Amino acid sequence: SVGNIGKNMSWMAASPTRAWINQDLTNDKNLADVTAKSGSQSTASRLAGTGLGVGLSFLIGADSSLLVGTCTLLSALHLYYTQASLKLISINTINPQRGRILFSQTDFSYSASSILTPKSVCDSESLWWRPLPYYIHFGSGELDSVFESHDEFDKSLLVAEDLPFVAKMSRAALSKKPIVNIFLRKDARPEDAICTQAIVIKSIERLRELNPAFGPDQFDQELASNLNSWKEFSTNLLEALSEAGWDIEKNHLEQTYNRFHLL
Repeated sequence: SVGNIGKNMSWMAASPTRAWINQDLTNDKNLADVTAKSGSQSTASRLAGTGLGVGLSFLIGADSSLLVGTCTLLSALHLYYTQASLKLISINTINPQRGRILFSQTDFSYSASSILTPKSVCDSESLWWRPLPYYIHFGSGELDSVFESHDEFDKSLLVAEDLPFVAKMSRAALSKKPIVNIFLRKDARPEDAICTQAIVIKSIERLRELNPAFGPDQFDQELASNLNSWKEFSTNLLEALSEAGWDIEKNHLEQTYNRFHLL
């Protein structure tokens, strides 16, 4: 029923908030304790909500339009306050949206003061869809569907020789926006994924300043230029991220675990 669909949507929306609140309250690996207490509080809240629902149903009666309006209002309030709860928690792992916000506003001077804090990025996150100026995908699709031939793959591999990834840039068919497909090596670490996203965003932002209509060849050249200092870049960036409070040991950037391995 429509009611069950709405209830499940609200329940799923609250799940990440509850998980991060529990994680934020843990101390010395006592997540089980926190989860047990959270479960007890949730049960008490549901009982209180059931009582409130019984009282409201008595006041509303059998008026279907009033019932639908009340349920819509309560569901909207629930979703709003769930989102507001997430704003109070500084999630310090880097996912595609947080990484785009973080690295597009980083001047790469490698000081902790030049890196946005998890709180600042969290305040900039949006629950709703926003049009993006470009798209970055990790492991999206098969290598054979992204690279049209072995020669094309070898060309991209030469750009990032001895590095933990390959990348190919194209343009969306309708919007003509840049799309960068990234594939990590099989043995790439979470830190490698974070630095890869950072250096790709750095390359794109630089090209957008010079020529918004840049093509794949210009992207390859700019990326290759930035990769000349990959070791220094990654070391300094990871140190600055760690000092700013980011967790660099978790990889939440890959949509699918689709990597490559050279024999």
